[in-house]
Amino acid sequence: MNIVAATDFSTRSNRALRQAGLLVRSPDAKLHLVHVVDEDQPAELIRIEEQEAQRVLVEQIASMPELHNVQCYPTVVRGHPFDGILRAAAAADADLV
Repeated sequence: MNIVAATDFSTRSNRALRQAGLLVRSPDAKLHLVHVVDEDQPAELIRIEEQEAQRVLVEQIASMPELHNVQCYPTVVRGHPFDGILRAAAAADADLV
């Protein structure tokens, strides 16, 4: 099973990531954590935001007990949030978003 969980790094998103971690308990399941960076800004800001988002995703995976022993894939995409999440879900061949 492939699950995609999107985050904007808010408290509400953190709860959703924890819940997704609880859903992904089978050994062959994968959890794709996705953050979308708005591409309607200067290229340098986009690059900085992408790097920082990747760092935070990796940090969240390491710090959330619900994500321990779960195959997690941090993903940062550019675009509008809804479109970016759908593209990430399609790329991951998601069974659940």
